[in-house]
Amino acid sequence: MGANMTTGTPASDTVIPPNASTAASDDPVNNEDESEFPLNLAKTVATRKAAAKRSSREEGDGENAGEEGDDENSDEEEEEDSNEEEDEEDEEEEEDPTVNPAIDIEITVTVTVYSRKEFSKKANKRAAEGSAVLVIASSLPYGTFAASLVDKVSQIAKLPSTPSYQDLECHFQVPRHVSTFVRLFNATDYTTMIANGAKGKDHKINFHVVLQSNDDSNEVESEPDKPKKIPSEKGISAANTEINNKIGRLRAKWTCNVNDGSNYCWISGETRQHIPLHNPHFESWAAAWAQGSADLLTPPDLDIFSAKDGEVAPRTLLQRRLAAKEPMSNAPVINFNIPDALVGLMSGRQNPPAAGAPAPPTTAMLLPPNTQVGPSSSILDFCAVYGLSADISTKLTTNGYQDTDVFYLVSIDDLKEMQFTLGQIAQLREAVRK
Repeated sequence: MGANMTTGTPASDTVIPPNASTAASDDPVNNEDESEFPLNLAKTVATRKAAAKRSSREEGDGENAGEEGDDENSDEEEEEDSNEEEDEEDEEEEEDPTVNPAIDIEITVTVTVYSRKEFSKKANKRAAEGSAVLVIASSLPYGTFAASLVDKVSQIAKLPSTPSYQDLECHFQVPRHVSTFVRLFNATDYTTMIANGAKGKDHKINFHVVLQSNDDSNEVESEPDKPKKIPSEKGISAANTEINNKIGRLRAKWTCNVNDGSNYCWISGETRQHIPLHNPHFESWAAAWAQGSADLLTPPDLDIFSAKDGEVAPRTLLQRRLAAKEPMSNAPVINFNIPDALVGLMSGRQNPPAAGAPAPPTTAMLLPPNTQVGPSSSILDFCAVYGLSADISTKLTTNGYQDTDVFYLVSIDDLKEMQFTLGQIAQLREAVRK
């Protein structure tokens, strides 16, 4: 019995723990050798930790990628939304009622009325008859617009009757779309005007109307006078030429050599009095001569050619001074025949000659004694050359002084009598001295 047991079961010193087969089947390393269990278990744990780390990293990368994708998608959506809004605005701004007739837009038309004369001027110098606003719809037909325009123009210009549309010259301009004024001729031009006026946001049209039938001749307009040019010989009329020629003949005929302060005089046929002639005399005489009421020898019947009460015009100071200095040569000469005896008696009782009478006091003259008179010139030229005032020139010419040839006859008292001031006398004496 003992022998059979020995033969059937081999002997061994190793003790097999109970449940060894069960423990071996539950081993996580697939029943590896018991001697290698601690090493294999450590490897397994390390492998699982590494796998867990890789898995966590992959999950983190996936989440980040998802977030980035979401951000990119949101940015793209915002860009698409903004682009869509811009496209919608552009479509609204560029929308044309002729393309989409269903859209009816109110358009403000500013109507300004001009006359033909004013419209022909530069734009900045035009004066309008008036202006008003006409609000129309973009779908308004051309004929209805024309009728409304005629009524509006009649109100603006306050015309007595309604004009015809054919009498109106129309121009339109659309801000931002039609920069300059364009002539409106027909319905095609009207469609173009409405299409441009309906664009954008303002919907405004500037409209100028010119009244073709307006009677500009009734308008009184003060235009600036152009500078006058000196007329040439060709520009002088025949009537003026005739009068000028007659004035020249009158001056040549009635030249006066008498020192009466005037170069021209008409000598009255009855009284032989000298009537000084000046420009008004010559002009009226020549005009009457041209009309046949006077001639070279006979002046017209006017007061300026006749002396009142048999007297001529009052003599000037110069005329009075010249008359006073003329010798009394018109006294009659009487001859006496005295007998010789009477002459002897008279000679025996001659008284001694009386002492010479004292010389009269000399009067200060404008021209100093022994001073040579300079070249002759008119008073106006003399005063202009030597810078004398207009008052000095006026006082001299008013008292009959026409030129400087008679300065040697003028005294200081004469100047004072002509109401010259001391300063004016000094200036005149200095000018004469030069």
